[in-house]
Amino acid sequence: MLKKESSNVPLMGTVKKRTAPSIILIYLLNNRPSVDPLTQKNHKLQYESMSGLWKIISCSNQDHHSRQNKLLRSDELLHACRWPEPPIYPALVLKSIHEAQAVFELHRMPERAVAARIASAFMLCQLGEERNAIAIVNEAISKPSLLKAEAMARAIYILAMAHGRLGELDTAFDLIESRGHEFARMAKDEYPWLPAMMTWAKALLLWKAFLFRHHQDLWHGPPPDSGLVRLGNAAPDRDTLRFVLEKVGRQLPADREWPYCALLLHALEGLDTDRDGMQPIEAIEKIGVHHQMRNPPVAAWAWLSCSLVHCARRQYAQALQASALARSMAGTYQLDGIHRNALVYEFHIHETRGDYPAALSTLKSLNIMRLKSVAVRPLSERSSGNSMNESRLRDLEPAHVKRALQFIDGNIDKKLRIQAIADHCQVSRRTLEISFKNSRSCSIGDYIRQSKIHLAAEYLLTTEQTIGQISSRLGYSSLSTFSRDFSAHYGIPPSLWLRHHRTE
Repeated sequence: MLKKESSNVPLMGTVKKRTAPSIILIYLLNNRPSVDPLTQKNHKLQYESMSGLWKIISCSNQDHHSRQNKLLRSDELLHACRWPEPPIYPALVLKSIHEAQAVFELHRMPERAVAARIASAFMLCQLGEERNAIAIVNEAISKPSLLKAEAMARAIYILAMAHGRLGELDTAFDLIESRGHEFARMAKDEYPWLPAMMTWAKALLLWKAFLFRHHQDLWHGPPPDSGLVRLGNAAPDRDTLRFVLEKVGRQLPADREWPYCALLLHALEGLDTDRDGMQPIEAIEKIGVHHQMRNPPVAAWAWLSCSLVHCARRQYAQALQASALARSMAGTYQLDGIHRNALVYEFHIHETRGDYPAALSTLKSLNIMRLKSVAVRPLSERSSGNSMNESRLRDLEPAHVKRALQFIDGNIDKKLRIQAIADHCQVSRRTLEISFKNSRSCSIGDYIRQSKIHLAAEYLLTTEQTIGQISSRLGYSSLSTFSRDFSAHYGIPPSLWLRHHRTE
């Protein structure tokens, strides 16, 4: 059986045990934890299964200058990423994984470097970049001799999860069904958690198929009428889905806790509109409050599940409160997948209630996140679909943002100043920065740096120019600044990146 939540978990602050659910949500919205993501100074946060990972990352400012210390830290980080627990601040985790991958490559440890790439793909999934994750994993498993069985299992898990989020459930099911039995056989001794991981992947896919078949208005993949959703033969009923979710709990090792299964079981019960919905909603809220300060991804998923059940029962005011809390936590901790799903529910609510301006605004934000999900970074994969998505994205953007993008593209080889771009677009700097951030989900400065680095990577592969010449050509005042930006984006210095790609 799944591990039960403690029956005497107190609610936060002065909120009593029987306080109305809407009051609980309002209280939590006004009492979100404040955390410095770089220093982690809020010592009250006790991240459960991710505590080891954060302990490693939080030590990054200490003395790790010796090669041996860097290698040990990289090994520890890779080990902490083995169990696929959604982390907080995945962008920071991804940066540390890139650094670990560079260390492994410098020490000529190809097996660990590939395992680090698989870990980075999982973080990209958490950041809502599913196509990027798929491209990285496919490249990693193209050299199976470098992958241990455990790393291969994680690669299959990530591929299934990413394809499932993109609506390609038939591909995801084939991956799990074709390799699941193999991983179950080898897991008895060295990897006892692998069967539970693969069963959880199957349960997630069945859950998505169940929503699409029976609650299509609450489906949080690609739009149902887009033609992108491929279910295959997956048509689970309620009992089958419940059985698979309970099986995950039976397969979990004694030292593992996985409250996500309990959340889906309660949500499944809450979707049965023939039964009283208050009991499953209260159970979900109890898990959310219990993990609010201990494991934020679990709490965010709990509020998202509350919103789902309230939506199914047409309790739209409560659903909006729960969705707002899920979005707030997702924004604080960079949980883009949860943020995207919360926007789906909010769009459904606004459209159903006839609030069309709010629905349109929510749909715009949702479409931008969906485009981010299917886009692939330059040099990972190029396709006509990417240019189509770019065109669709620009159709949604204000005119002054379009002018800013054109100006940046035409002057990318110069030292661009934001005020000069704002003057060219005939708007204030603040207006441009806010509009750009809303349209592109990044600051205009970050966009300029990324554009320069993408172009630099292309020049490195397609020209005979030196790194210094390319740096000067793109308007960098010093080679060290260029190397810093390049390393921040790709995880390794440009010289090592070039050597790596020329030897592939």
